[in-house]
Amino acid sequence: MMLNVFKTLIFAVLFAVASSHEDHDEDQIPLGYIKYPYQASYRLKDTAMQFPVTADSIFSGITTFAKLPWVQCFGSGKDVSFDIAFLGAPFDTGTSYRPGARFGPAGIRAGSRRLTLYGGYNVPLAVNPFENLTIVDCGDIPVTPYDNAFAIKQIEEGHKTLLHRTPATKLGRDSVSGEELVTLAADGKEHPRVITLGGDHTIVLPLLRSIHSAYGAVSVIHFDSHLDTWKPSVFGGAPSAQAEINHGTYFYWASKEGLIKNGSSIASVFHGAIRTTLSGLADYENDDKSGFQRIEAREIDTIGTDGIIKKIRETVGDKPVYLSIDIDSIDPAFAPATGTPETGGWSTRELRAILRGLDGLKIISADIVEVAPAYDTNAELTTMAAADVLFEVLSVMAKTPLGKVANSSSAEEAFLHNLLSFRVVSLFLSVRETGLSVWPPIISVLFWLLALFRSTLYMSSRENPGMDDAPQPRSSIESRRSRMSRMTSNSFNMEQPEETPSVPAVPPSLPETKLDLSFSFDQIISDMKFDEADIDPKKKEQMEKRQSNVMRLTEENEKLNAELKAMSERLAAAERRTQAILAARERKAKQQLEQINSSEGGQHQQQASAHAF
Repeated sequence: MMLNVFKTLIFAVLFAVASSHEDHDEDQIPLGYIKYPYQASYRLKDTAMQFPVTADSIFSGITTFAKLPWVQCFGSGKDVSFDIAFLGAPFDTGTSYRPGARFGPAGIRAGSRRLTLYGGYNVPLAVNPFENLTIVDCGDIPVTPYDNAFAIKQIEEGHKTLLHRTPATKLGRDSVSGEELVTLAADGKEHPRVITLGGDHTIVLPLLRSIHSAYGAVSVIHFDSHLDTWKPSVFGGAPSAQAEINHGTYFYWASKEGLIKNGSSIASVFHGAIRTTLSGLADYENDDKSGFQRIEAREIDTIGTDGIIKKIRETVGDKPVYLSIDIDSIDPAFAPATGTPETGGWSTRELRAILRGLDGLKIISADIVEVAPAYDTNAELTTMAAADVLFEVLSVMAKTPLGKVANSSSAEEAFLHNLLSFRVVSLFLSVRETGLSVWPPIISVLFWLLALFRSTLYMSSRENPGMDDAPQPRSSIESRRSRMSRMTSNSFNMEQPEETPSVPAVPPSLPETKLDLSFSFDQIISDMKFDEADIDPKKKEQMEKRQSNVMRLTEENEKLNAELKAMSERLAAAERRTQAILAARERKAKQQLEQINSSEGGQHQQQASAHAF
């Protein structure tokens, strides 16, 4: 009896508490409140303060970038779709001077509090990036501070998890032509963008590894006061495999791993704001081998921001590009809180103007790194500068979708594309009809390479009608051998060497093509006259693997072309050095002859004087 009474009392108390809670529901901030403070307000009731309070005060709630919605992207929000996500990477154990960038994500978010205070409209770019896209803050990647190798893997996997989600907004039609847009990604899928808050610059290596899983090798725009392409033996001394990867060597490894496009006649990777000291000019030579073009920070005094923008756009073109910004590209007068400050940098205004000049480039993802709030001023100069820089990047992204017009290729390119697809499909059908269980990889690769070779020659002949008359690398090799033999003979002969023909300043050019071979397996089998359900899943998986191998062969072919071009350039340089040696020996021979003639003339004068006496 007493137990039942006790249960009844407990139930009554709980009911009263619940009823009281329901009465105050209208006093709480609704979860779906309107984003901008001037659009909605609520009033505090039952208190002495009866004035309205903004629904999204910059001082209330948790601090996210620009007060964006916080999504637990690695937990309860793992299925949430977005177009752009801000992601923190609190890692700084790869820095060489001042640590503290692990607190960068929190500092940048604090510096961004007021970005949407008045709505977020970017006047110079005429866009409000927060209006038509789904943009979220995913918080930080869990990164261990005890093991760099494991932390780098955590960053790669965390970024890849977000990159391979389906974006909230689908690609539509081109705003100019009205044609349907298709993805730029190498895997044929649409991907959202990720803006990463560093962290020291080491994080870019795992980020590029993640990007490569979707886009393959990409172009890079890199704003930094340092090269970050140093060999591990030069930067850090490489006492261990773990120490070889740090914030000064990550681009060296990215180039070695084939994560960035390099080695072409116009490099598609770019440094801006460089002003560091070097171990020697060999650092620049190594930077060249990594495929980078450079703009020194001081060049802004001669070519201005417009000249820098022009160089960047000419270098990158319309290729998918990754943007990496080191806060030390800004002069420490404007951004002192960084791990390796260098004086003589750009102002915040200049960097923001340059970033706005990238409007229209297809920036697939971006980062800002090396913000170490512990060294900042009380006015939060550095964290505010970092947030404002990302606001420009976000605005550029919002204006340019990650797509290209589906039928932008010319009639010749379309014909060659269809021819190549037809050959592969015909081979598949013939093998399928014979009942073979395995698609012979050697035959398929040979057919594919044959079509690729003929297509390349065809497009090259269309673009360069006089290509057959151009000098070939073979002639350069033979010329070099003949001149080396003459140089050897001249070293034992004081006679004047014969005149050698001049070496062309430009090495022989390789045929180029605009042929788009980035078709997917689904495109190849789209014209087949049978249901996809008839295909054995194992066979389809095997064919997909074959297609992946073929795409890798294409990348290897591009690398071989780049190496051949680099070899031609080295041969041309060797010929120029040979000419210089020959010219030096010729001058030396002339000097010796002049000395002999002058000494003989002196002897004749002495003999004449003796005869006179």
